[in-house]
Amino acid sequence: MKIGIVGAGEAGHDLLTLLHNNNEVTIEAICDTNADAKGLKLASELGVPIIGDFQNFTRKNLDVIVEVTGSDYVRSSLEELFEETNTSILSAQSAKLLSVVISDAVKNAKRLDEQLIQINHSTKKLQNEFNTIINSVKTLDSIKKELHDSVKTSMRFVLDSSELTKSINKIAQKNKILGLNANIEAARAGEAGKGFSIVANEIQKLSTTTNTFADEIAESLELISGEITGMYDKTETLTGLSNKQSASTEQLEKILNELRNKIEE
Repeated sequence: MKIGIVGAGEAGHDLLTLLHNNNEVTIEAICDTNADAKGLKLASELGVPIIGDFQNFTRKNLDVIVEVTGSDYVRSSLEELFEETNTSILSAQSAKLLSVVISDAVKNAKRLDEQLIQINHSTKKLQNEFNTIINSVKTLDSIKKELHDSVKTSMRFVLDSSELTKSINKIAQKNKILGLNANIEAARAGEAGKGFSIVANEIQKLSTTTNTFADEIAESLELISGEITGMYDKTETLTGLSNKQSASTEQLEKILNELRNKIEE
């Protein structure tokens, strides 16, 4: 549909704003006697032809002329000029109603644009916050892995220490037997073996002390092992929670990206 607009004031400007991107409408020209009219400036920016005298509309073979000046003289002049043509003249009343409707539509469109800009701005801020969360999750995941490895290493040290304690106990047991045998031999030697008996007794005492010390170490290692096992279980739980958080964060990031892309479209 080819249309012409007579009047480039506020109503003409709003009509031009609303219709210039409509694929079903071609604005052939806009007319106003005021060269500084708001609608003429917009028409110049949009590349819409500007006509100083609406009588030149007769050359455009228009389907509709929208008269938005509100002037009875202009309306009657247009009706007379296009009386024997197929061009429809939108009356002043209809033009006024259309102007109101268009004005509201333009305001709503502007308000919607402002809201979309605000939503886009909020989405970007939310995206930045999620990026911070994602980085924190990645850092937490890295710390969790280091803690997990440290727990495994500590457990290995405990197991190695436990084996060492067992070896100490075996050595102490052998020393105890050695001391007992030495005491037996000293008793057999009588008076000559008294000095050797004293040494044998000290070896037995040292063996007993070593056994006691090794047992205490073993008890401590068992307690430490229990704590480390508890830490390991907690790191496993932390791993599961961290994985779920990462998955949820990635999903939210995907949703935000889709929302932002739709807004930008």
